[in-house]
Amino acid sequence: MSDRHRTSLLLAFAITLGISVAYQVRHVLLLIYVSALFAVVIGPVIESIGRVPIGRWRPSRGFALFIMIAFAFAAATLVLVFLLPPKDIENEPFNWEGEFSG
Repeated sequence: MSDRHRTSLLLAFAITLGISVAYQVRHVLLLIYVSALFAVVIGPVIESIGRVPIGRWRPSRGFALFIMIAFAFAAATLVLVFLLPPKDIENEPFNWEGEFSG
């Protein structure tokens, strides 16, 4: 067997082995990918919050992250409060079809 064929065979085997290993750990790779995506997207937001001066104090990265999470939680709460329909006062079970039981 020539060196060229041996190299091609070893490369094909290495690629097959790499794909097999990646398939076995695909859930971990997905977690790493999503974490890196969040870091890339959220990083500039945290930096911009950290640059806003509050008096003579500037928030650290951890406190900027806390501020961002608090604003996200407040926004989600406001959306849920204003978008969910109110429950009936008479303690009747909520009817999701939109019809009134009465």
